[in-house]
Amino acid sequence: MSNSESNSSQIGAVSVLRFPGEVPDPVVLGAPNFYQKEGLILPKKGLTVMYGHRGSSNVLRASMLETSNSGSLAIVSFKVNVGRWNPNKQKLEDLEDSFFINLPSRSSSELMNDVNEKWNAWLAEEGKPPEKFPRETSNNMYLLDKLIETPPYNKAVAIAFDVVTSVGAAKFMTIFDTSAIDTESVVVGPGLDVGVQI
Repeated sequence: MSNSESNSSQIGAVSVLRFPGEVPDPVVLGAPNFYQKEGLILPKKGLTVMYGHRGSSNVLRASMLETSNSGSLAIVSFKVNVGRWNPNKQKLEDLEDSFFINLPSRSSSELMNDVNEKWNAWLAEEGKPPEKFPRETSNNMYLLDKLIETPPYNKAVAIAFDVVTSVGAAKFMTIFDTSAIDTESVVVGPGLDVGVQI
């Protein structure tokens, strides 16, 4: 049985798409344009969206202001199956049945130290200076592609992380197992009747 088929809690995801003209049908969730700064390199192995409405409020507000003068906006909301919901700060062993990692806010010191150790080893291999990720933001988010191949992180369906955008703080999330997306939960706003391609 896959992660998405087991008894599962769900988390909310949102993607904001801006278009110069009408909203196309279907809208395609792909490379995000969430006012991220130029140096930020996102993971390539998954779908990057925003986690929850609180983490995306700055981007939502800026997008609405930008498209109020010209163009159009589609806000795609959906749920992701993440296994057992963990009410505590996540430990490494919790990844056995809880497949969502929220860095750094819902992660234990043990998990964050482990991520940081791996992160800095990979940066050193590339001749880059060490960072304090996940406790501080990083432009090298493509390293999540390596993390997701490393046990026990290879069980994660999605990893959320803090980003400083040009419109303020945001919470991005890369969904590495898109089969965990609950397609029945997809809603396109504001009040749009268009399909969504993931």
